[in-house]
Amino acid sequence: MRKTQFKQLELDTIGKGGEEEKKEEIRHEEIRNLYNNSSTLYGSLPTITINRQEFLAAAAPNSAPQTLEKLKTNKAIIDAVNNLFLETYESYTGRACMTGSGDAKRLIIHFHTAEARDMCVNSTHSEFPDLQFHLYDPKQLRSDEDLCAIQVTYIPFFITKPQLQSYFKKFSNLLSLHLYSRKGAKMQQARIVYDHANAISWFTTQWAVYCFSTCLRVTPCHYSVDQKAAHREFVAVLSGLPANGNIINFFYKYLFTLQLKITVSILCNIIGLRKIYLNQIYSCILMSLINRKFTSYFCS
Repeated sequence: MRKTQFKQLELDTIGKGGEEEKKEEIRHEEIRNLYNNSSTLYGSLPTITINRQEFLAAAAPNSAPQTLEKLKTNKAIIDAVNNLFLETYESYTGRACMTGSGDAKRLIIHFHTAEARDMCVNSTHSEFPDLQFHLYDPKQLRSDEDLCAIQVTYIPFFITKPQLQSYFKKFSNLLSLHLYSRKGAKMQQARIVYDHANAISWFTTQWAVYCFSTCLRVTPCHYSVDQKAAHREFVAVLSGLPANGNIINFFYKYLFTLQLKITVSILCNIIGLRKIYLNQIYSCILMSLINRKFTSYFCS
């Protein structure tokens, strides 16, 4: 009797487990169908991309003495401009900020449309009559600045900003020098801006300078990617050199043997020899030169 009850209990358990598995499969199938229907429904809808473009204008507060007498602080000027322009121009965003200092200080404001921006630029405002706004394009300013700027790389950390200023000001007057380093970098970089474009003409043919016992690479900022790559085409980085060692003799030997190898390669191409003979010919010529006491050329 007990065996019959246990068998019946096992069959009931198996039956319940089978029903749960069937319900789970039905649930998964419903989810798959729902996903397929939703992907079909929304996949056919067009994608809408919203590009927000703002138009900028700028003014020089330090060139407006009447405004400075009435509005003493930057916050007071910004609040006055926002309060007036929000009522006057519908597309004014309410965004205004101060940048720079001294004669380079600028009040920059944002509009949604070019028409409102142009109307502001061509108008005078009774609350601040001598605060004149003009068109402002940061990308154009950056490109114009690149014509007078150079990028200096491979600057060791022991070289400071005053040292760079004292060296590079001999080429012309400096407008700015920004010394920085990226996170985890082993060297520093600097962006140097001169007062005119002719100041960087020196660096179109000279790609590096010797400054404070180290060689710094210099590249004009207005160069294209290909022009910048050309400055690195014939650059070799030597590592593991002994400290306080004279490597001039090494360069004499290396450049001489390199020139000899190129010459032998050209001869082989001219007379049609196979390349497998190139190293053999090169070795024979080099050994004959050494036997003729050309070692004094290498080691002197």
